[in-house]
Amino acid sequence: QGLLELHGVGTITTLNLGPRAKLDASNLRTGVTITNCTAEEGATILDPNGLITWTNAIDLGNGNLKNFNFDFGDGRNVKPS
Repeated sequence: QGLLELHGVGTITTLNLGPRAKLDASNLRTGVTITNCTAEEGATILDPNGLITWTNAIDLGNGNLKNFNFDFGDGRNVKPS
């Protein structure tokens, strides 16, 4: 639970998002890399400008994609694994 707003460059090695957590990169102007991310149902990721580079797939555990709120921006590719 909580809000994490990204504003600068760098790398997040491990990010764990609980069921009401929100990662907001809406105001990000430069790229950020997230290496490993685990998210629980109900988590929100907002990256409308597509500036986050995901090194590995986001681990949704046993969650169903329809129970997450993701905005990765236009023209992005998503690879289920």
